[in-house]
Amino acid sequence: VEKNDIEKVIDDMKVNKIQGINVTVPFKKTVIPFLDQLSDTAKKTQSVNTIFKKQNKLVGDNTDVYGFSEAIQITNLNLSNKKALILGAGGVVPSIILALKNMGIFEIALSNRTRPCTNRWV
Repeated sequence: VEKNDIEKVIDDMKVNKIQGINVTVPFKKTVIPFLDQLSDTAKKTQSVNTIFKKQNKLVGDNTDVYGFSEAIQITNLNLSNKKALILGAGGVVPSIILALKNMGIFEIALSNRTRPCTNRWV
């Protein structure tokens, strides 16, 4: 799908030609204006990776936060009061930051190749 196709795809979902949509980079923010509502997680991250219908409204959700959190939890790693370094600032990073904050992380540093951040804590 190209950026110009997003509105058509969303319209197809509105008329039940499509039952659900999984959204990937680079469209996780681009789809938001076309939706009727966002889940709390999608609002916090301003990132949508799942679109579904609920009571005839298109809802944008973000399951990346849950997926990352579950992956960490099955390792029994306690992140409370720890520091984290995120390498890269791609489409999933807002979700990772929210998940880490929800797990009690103390500090988060973010660095990427286009805008390196050293000793800059989010």
